[in-house]
Amino acid sequence: MQYERDVVANLRHLQMLGWGREQEAPGLQQLEGVVREELARAREAVDLELEEGRGRPAVVAALRASPQRPESVREYWETEFAELDSRRGSIMETGRVQLGGADYGSRWGLEHPLKRWLCTRWRISWLCEEEKFMFERGDREHSDQGRATCEVYAVELVDARMRSQPPRVWMLGKLSRRESVERALKELTLEAMDERNSLIVAAGNVARAERDEQGGVPH
Repeated sequence: MQYERDVVANLRHLQMLGWGREQEAPGLQQLEGVVREELARAREAVDLELEEGRGRPAVVAALRASPQRPESVREYWETEFAELDSRRGSIMETGRVQLGGADYGSRWGLEHPLKRWLCTRWRISWLCEEEKFMFERGDREHSDQGRATCEVYAVELVDARMRSQPPRVWMLGKLSRRESVERALKELTLEAMDERNSLIVAAGNVARAERDEQGGVPH
């Protein structure tokens, strides 16, 4: 699996070198073709490991996922996200936004959909009622009538000095049960959060967990 990860990194580097230079660098295109063939062989080997019950499927999914925003995700600017519902966070006098919730990792990856060598980092949080999250036992539902929206969101982590626009926020879904959030994110957080497109897999897991809650699937 590490070899597949290394080959992907080499491919992204070649794609960066060849960006906008199609006529100038035919050698790079030929080399990219060689690397793609090697990547196919590496993936075949990993797939065999998975079929035999070895390896980590969550890591493979996060490494191979396409970076396009899923249909289940709504995108906002960070300021817009906070302004639409004060329960999500606050905007300081300096203009800095503070979003709330229980955090589920801050190293979620997302490649640029065109310039795949560019990879941003995101934090995922759940806007639960903190007191219930910390002190309750069992799996009682969290009400969205009080201080919580029960939304699971991801915010792009961008150095303020490098910003040309506000950070993006992806609204991944709405979950009322702690166990639903744990089931959607815990394994990924432990095993695959640092992979190139782990945010895409997390978004899919949250969407499925939301459908399960709405459909009354037993927990």
